[in-house]
Amino acid sequence: MLKMKRVASEFLLGQDPLNTERILSRIRCCDVYGWIDYPIKAHIDYALYDLKGKILNVPVYHAGGLCREKVRWSGS
Repeated sequence: MLKMKRVASEFLLGQDPLNTERILSRIRCCDVYGWIDYPIKAHIDYALYDLKGKILNVPVYHAGGLCREKVRWSGS
Protein backbone atom coordinates (compact mmCIF):
# COMPACT_ATOMS: atom_id res chain seq x y z
CA MET A 1 0.00 0.00 0.00
CA LEU A 2 2.85 2.35 0.80
CA LYS A 3 4.30 1.88 -2.69
CA MET A 4 0.93 2.68 -4.28
CA LYS A 5 0.69 5.93 -2.28
CA ARG A 6 4.21 6.88 -3.29
CA VAL A 7 3.52 6.25 -6.97
CA ALA A 8 0.21 8.13 -6.78
CA SER A 9 1.74 11.15 -5.08
CA GLU A 10 4.71 11.22 -7.44
CA PHE A 11 2.95 10.64 -10.76
CA LEU A 12 -0.76 11.45 -10.38
CA LEU A 13 -1.19 14.52 -8.20
CA GLY A 14 -1.71 17.65 -10.24
CA GLN A 15 -1.99 15.78 -13.55
CA ASP A 16 -4.87 15.98 -16.02
CA PRO A 17 -6.67 12.60 -15.73
CA LEU A 18 -7.82 12.91 -19.34
CA ASN A 19 -4.20 12.77 -20.46
CA THR A 20 -3.99 9.07 -19.57
CA GLU A 21 -1.30 8.07 -22.06
CA ARG A 22 1.05 10.84 -20.91
CA ILE A 23 0.72 9.77 -17.28
CA LEU A 24 1.24 6.08 -18.06
CA SER A 25 4.16 6.87 -20.35
CA ARG A 26 5.78 8.97 -17.62
CA ILE A 27 5.43 6.09 -15.15
CA ARG A 28 7.01 3.65 -17.63
CA CYS A 29 9.89 6.01 -18.48
CA CYS A 30 10.69 6.89 -14.89
CA ASP A 31 10.63 3.30 -13.68
CA VAL A 32 14.16 2.53 -14.88
CA TYR A 33 14.96 0.46 -11.78
CA GLY A 34 11.73 -1.56 -11.88
CA TRP A 35 10.63 -0.54 -8.39
CA ILE A 36 7.01 -0.08 -9.50
CA ASP A 37 5.38 -3.51 -9.47
CA TYR A 38 3.25 -4.52 -12.45
CA PRO A 39 0.03 -4.77 -10.35
CA ILE A 40 0.48 -1.14 -9.25
CA LYS A 41 0.88 -0.02 -12.86
CA ALA A 42 -2.17 -2.06 -13.86
CA HIS A 43 -4.34 -0.60 -11.10
CA ILE A 44 -3.34 2.93 -12.07
CA ASP A 45 -4.04 2.17 -15.72
CA TYR A 46 -7.52 0.79 -14.95
CA ALA A 47 -8.34 3.65 -12.59
CA LEU A 48 -7.28 6.32 -15.09
CA TYR A 49 -9.38 4.87 -17.89
CA ASP A 50 -12.34 4.40 -15.55
CA LEU A 51 -12.07 8.02 -14.42
CA LYS A 52 -11.70 9.21 -18.00
CA GLY A 53 -14.86 7.32 -19.01
CA LYS A 54 -16.78 8.81 -16.08
CA ILE A 55 -15.62 12.35 -16.88
CA LEU A 56 -16.55 11.96 -20.56
CA ASN A 57 -19.71 10.00 -19.68
CA VAL A 58 -18.81 7.18 -22.07
CA PRO A 59 -18.02 3.48 -21.61
CA VAL A 60 -14.39 2.75 -20.80
CA TYR A 61 -13.79 1.11 -24.17
CA HIS A 62 -14.64 4.46 -25.80
CA ALA A 63 -12.43 6.40 -23.41
CA GLY A 64 -9.41 4.26 -24.23
CA GLY A 65 -10.15 3.70 -27.88
CA LEU A 66 -11.62 0.50 -29.24
CA CYS A 67 -8.84 -1.60 -30.73
CA ARG A 68 -10.89 -4.62 -31.87
CA GLU A 69 -14.39 -5.11 -33.13
CA LYS A 70 -14.35 -8.82 -32.31
CA VAL A 71 -12.34 -11.08 -30.05
CA ARG A 72 -11.47 -14.55 -31.29
CA TRP A 73 -12.93 -17.30 -29.12
CA SER A 74 -10.65 -20.27 -28.60
CA GLY A 75 -13.27 -22.49 -27.00
CA SER A 76 -11.13 -23.49 -24.09
